[in-house]
Amino acid sequence: MKKTKHGRPGSKRRKAAPAKPVARTAQLAVPVGSRATPYLIIKGAARAVDFYRNAFDAIEVVRLEGADGRIAHCEIKIGEASILLADEWEGVGATSPSALGGSPVIIHLEVDDVDTIAKRAVDAGAKVIFPVQDQFYGERAGRVQDPFGHLWLLSTKIESVPPPEMRKRERSRFRENSDK
Repeated sequence: MKKTKHGRPGSKRRKAAPAKPVARTAQLAVPVGSRATPYLIIKGAARAVDFYRNAFDAIEVVRLEGADGRIAHCEIKIGEASILLADEWEGVGATSPSALGGSPVIIHLEVDDVDTIAKRAVDAGAKVIFPVQDQFYGERAGRVQDPFGHLWLLSTKIESVPPPEMRKRERSRFRENSDK
């Protein structure tokens, strides 16, 4: 047996053969219900999970907490929709709407009974931005701001409106509003 340069028994090192590419035989499935999932940054994420549970019947799927007790990652389900959230975290770009002075994003949540869900959201602490009413695009909808600064467009489909009719209704609505 050959000895190494240090006088120990050993064998000569061989170069490893290059790795063969592995054929991709299966794609990972896209989660059912959503291809784009909102990730909300919240100051007080644990309180937000309670709010979403009370207002929207959210179910908590998973929660990971940091050593300081803040939520580092949480997934909730509202109906079929997944929503991710975490506490505000300085230094990693995780800034909440309260730190930014508001949210530029509106989450559209389609529900079976918008009037009931909007009332529950307000009873749980949400602020009404636009009251629930029938809309030209075929939904009964209203907008609320949750106690953490996130905006929600709550809606229930009430009719199917083809795009040409939707445009006609939209023009008519804006004409009516400009006369006021």
